[in-house]
Amino acid sequence: MTVYLPQSQQEAQEAAEAGGTSAKVKGSARILIVDDEKSVKESTAALLRGKGYKVVTAKDGGEAVEYYAKSWEHIDLVILDMNMPVMNGRDTFVAMRKINPDVKAILATGYSLDNNAQEILDEGALFHIQKPSLFLLRTILTSTFHERHNRKHNPLP
Repeated sequence: MTVYLPQSQQEAQEAAEAGGTSAKVKGSARILIVDDEKSVKESTAALLRGKGYKVVTAKDGGEAVEYYAKSWEHIDLVILDMNMPVMNGRDTFVAMRKINPDVKAILATGYSLDNNAQEILDEGALFHIQKPSLFLLRTILTSTFHERHNRKHNPLP
């Protein structure tokens, strides 16, 4: 699976107004975005939806874990904020791993990689991105799903 993201909010808006996506290839992943910052959560969701992805959002870790417990089989990727009220990113990720040990998560934070973020990576999160680097997110997602798709369809001998 390859994930394609628009480079800008304007590109996503133009796609929405045109009634389609802004790229020739349409996404199919189901993504859970967990962020307490409404503007970040909504703009990221709009960008992903503009590319055809099914997106669900949660305002904090507690809400995300509750949703994930009921619907984890329908979520391909979690984009997880580090600093949130109710339940922080690390605790949210750990709770999701108890539900599904193979949860795929990307840590998104407004801070550089510190010890707290490194702990989550050490526990199995795929990547750390510094918000609002959506271009980097696009690159990482494309690489991640493309690599996973290649491994699935072209296993090593």
